[in-house]
Amino acid sequence: RVEDHNVKLPLGRLNIDARAGAEVWIEGERVGEAPMQDVRVPIGTREVIVKHPSFGERREYVEVLADRTVQVQPNTNGPGGPSGAPKLLPLSRPRAKAGE
Repeated sequence: RVEDHNVKLPLGRLNIDARAGAEVWIEGERVGEAPMQDVRVPIGTREVIVKHPSFGERREYVEVLADRTVQVQPNTNGPGGPSGAPKLLPLSRPRAKAGE
């Protein structure tokens, strides 16, 4: 026989320190605008996305612990900032035409 059983996980807290006006999403649900203090979420690994209209989106995975506050500081320095995608050279250069 199979029975369903729901377990209510203990809560931890997140402090999200990002640029003012950035939208904050946790586990796919919009929870407000940054900066945010003492956001209560169930323990475990949580996906935090910060979306800023001028600086783009940053995604972090944080481990939330029971009865602790975890600091989330996504880098929102904008394109080319430390957490931005690395600038890569093209895989190949265009070939020069004959006589160039």
